[in-house]
Amino acid sequence: MAIIGGGGIGIDTAKFLVLSHDPAVRARAFEQQFRLASPSTFLESDTLPQRTRVRERPGAAPFAPRPGSDVTVLRRTGKFGAGMGLTSRWVALGELREAGVQFVSDLDYRRITAEGVEVIFADGTSSLVPADVVIVCAGQVSHDPLSAGLAARGIRHEVVGGALDASRVDAVRATRQGIDAARRLAA
Repeated sequence: MAIIGGGGIGIDTAKFLVLSHDPAVRARAFEQQFRLASPSTFLESDTLPQRTRVRERPGAAPFAPRPGSDVTVLRRTGKFGAGMGLTSRWVALGELREAGVQFVSDLDYRRITAEGVEVIFADGTSSLVPADVVIVCAGQVSHDPLSAGLAARGIRHEVVGGALDASRVDAVRATRQGIDAARRLAA
């Protein structure tokens, strides 16, 4: 699998594909990676209230993560995860590297074929990045097809998040804009 675009959305997509969706599984992997004692070791004590005891989530998600070694994230130029928060980026890239995800940058895309993505590097050499699936996470643009019609009908509205400014995806900013817009519209 190849992911075209190594910005925040490409990195989040890779995480979605290779990391377990079950928080208990991710917690155990974290404990093993950093050689930490399992929380259950501490929670077997009768000194802690019952509500603090960790339990496995019933019915873990049926999603089976793809092996990280089967995923390659491609980026024309720049840092992988650019635009993400500094600590979020560091953690996300670490998780993906630990999972075996490959990162390839400083290239141009030639074409997508049935075998994968043909790329050309700055030195003029070309290569095929093998992929059974190609996901494109590049080329963000703001998109607001509704405002004109709402305004023409005199319907109060506000545009927020990526529809307003897709130059930098920021969930915190978008959430804040949404909350502020809801308050203004409710007044």
